[in-house]
Amino acid sequence: MTEPDHSDPDSVMSDLVEYLVIQLPNLDALAAVGPAIIALHEDSTIRILDLVAVTTDEFGSVDEYPLDSLGPIGGLEHFVPEHGSLLSSRDVRLAALGLPAGTAGLVLVSEDRWAATLEAAARRAGGRIVAGDRISAHRIGLALAHGPDPVQVAERRRG
Repeated sequence: MTEPDHSDPDSVMSDLVEYLVIQLPNLDALAAVGPAIIALHEDSTIRILDLVAVTTDEFGSVDEYPLDSLGPIGGLEHFVPEHGSLLSSRDVRLAALGLPAGTAGLVLVSEDRWAATLEAAARRAGGRIVAGDRISAHRIGLALAHGPDPVQVAERRRG
């Protein structure tokens, strides 16, 4: 297992790199979410690795916009790394499939720096974080409303 180079500020320190697609009504709304993303970055909760603005049309076409081409959007354009894009145009189009027609969005690739302590502990023990996934609030709400499946709970207690 290769240890991350913690002396290199550009190295990815965690196995927790993810992408998020943030749906917005239009490109002007980017200015409203920019400060929140910057705050997460400055608090070392996340590290921005790539960020692309997109729009979709009623035919399913996706247009990409470099952040610096959109004018000032809350200072967000200064936090995108200059070392090149991690996302290909194909990656961006696939990520944007979740956006409804006629909307805009941000495709964000970030390193979850909030988990650095957990990642380090796992590595010291000879392990590592190997997987994760997002669960929608809708799915969690349904699960909480219906309660746990009694059979699954019993099996978990026996296991």
